[in-house]
Amino acid sequence: MEEKYRILFESSRDAIMLLSPPDWLFTIGNRATLEMFGAKNEKEFYSKTPGDLSPKYQPDGLLSSEKAGKMIGKAMREGSHFFEWTHMRINGEEFPATVLLTRVEWEGRELLTATVRDITETKKTEKELQKYRDHLEKLVEERTAKLLESEKKLQEINAAKDKFFSIISHDLRSPFNSIIGFSEILYNETDAFSKTEIKGMAESIYKTSREAFNLLNNLLEWSGTQTGRIKFEPAKTGIYDIVISTIDLLNDNAKKKNIAISVDIPEQLQVFVDLNMITTVLINLLSNAIKFTYEKGSIKISAQDTGKFVEVTVADTGVGIKEKDIDKLFLIDANFSNPGTSNEKGTGLGLILCKEFIVMNNGNIRVESEVGKGSRFIVSLPKGEE
Repeated sequence: MEEKYRILFESSRDAIMLLSPPDWLFTIGNRATLEMFGAKNEKEFYSKTPGDLSPKYQPDGLLSSEKAGKMIGKAMREGSHFFEWTHMRINGEEFPATVLLTRVEWEGRELLTATVRDITETKKTEKELQKYRDHLEKLVEERTAKLLESEKKLQEINAAKDKFFSIISHDLRSPFNSIIGFSEILYNETDAFSKTEIKGMAESIYKTSREAFNLLNNLLEWSGTQTGRIKFEPAKTGIYDIVISTIDLLNDNAKKKNIAISVDIPEQLQVFVDLNMITTVLINLLSNAIKFTYEKGSIKISAQDTGKFVEVTVADTGVGIKEKDIDKLFLIDANFSNPGTSNEKGTGLGLILCKEFIVMNNGNIRVESEVGKGSRFIVSLPKGEE
């Protein structure tokens, strides 16, 4: 029987050794013990303590000698104890291992057997598996983010589609109904009206046609941004010239409400933008300022150099915007639109188009407003190609 145990003892791939109190020196060990610890012979290995064959500190920061005492004490109290340990070969190379300490009685003494298994390859495999798990987790996160982004884009597309059909079915059809109605009356009953009445109807037809045209123009430009049909062609241009041409275009609307428009922009100030897009932006911002400013109010368009950008501000003395409504101005699904001070109609599409054009020009827009005191729309536009 003793021979069988010796055969098992020597053929084990695990290091098996005997520890003797009170210093718990290694005494007896199998062939695997010498190989695992890199000892050339028994003299290099035996009569050493667990602390001698361990680095000064364990991975958890405890002193190896102190922790070894705790592990041995626990094994002696409970009969056995299994744990992971960082050992050190004779040449100083560290390696991870599992250790099973078992209390045994031999020749009337209580000793400990230590069964040590080198788990270097296991740890390598665990690291590789962890890398693979991390990689999978990253892929899942990326795919999830893409799915969420796709879902968000789909919601935006659906909101844009709903807004598009809402404008076509209501906001665009209504002015044409008005135009057709007045035109039909004039056509069929011209002789029944005075010149003053005919002029009034013609003025209504003109105003409604102008509103419908502006809306249709915004609608076509906005749909162009959604389908990618609008080309982005930036170039250096003077912001003063764009503002003056915009005022010339809308000055009649301002005069009808006795609104004074002033400009404070250095003529030499240039921006690097798509001329058509930024002209559309300023037309919309100035139109809104006129729309929401009371009669005999004022609008000021100014610009200043802030370094890499030029800040263009369109400030009015109009009705202002509630703080909770400012975030809704540029959202396609918010359906936010109020009538002007002269009951001018709108769809809210103009500001959404402004935001998209400004972003395409590598700029940004922000709003400052106070109810009853007016609003300030501040547009930052790049000065150079960078």
